[in-house]
Order: sequence, then structure tokens, then C-alpha cells
Amino acid sequence: MGDDVKRMCKWTRKKLQKDLSTFSEAVKDPQFVCTKCIRIANTKKKLCMPVALTKKSKK
Repeated sequence: MGDDVKRMCKWTRKKLQKDLSTFSEAVKDPQFVCTKCIRIANTKKKLCMPVALTKKSKK
């Protein structure tokens, strides 16, 4: 992800359309969700208020 906008929470629709491949990589196998904007990412540093997602075990 580029240095111009590090947190996906701040991405605009225009930025998303321009860098769709970067966004796709960032949301692949999500581990965290932002409690402010509800975006998901695979690392904490890509979100402004990240909380770890928990995986439910299959019963």
C-alpha cells in the first residue's frame, strides 16, 4: 500500500477504483475489522480502529 494513504479507512471511492488490486490484496484473508468504518483487512496497520476477527470453530 502506498505512503499517500496508509489506512484503508481514509480511502475515497476514486482511490479505491484507481488502486483496486492493492485493495484486493489488503482484504484477502481478513484478520481485522475497523470499528469506525467496518472495513476489513489482513493487517492492523491498514485500519484506524482495528479489532481482531474471531473465527468460529465448526461443530
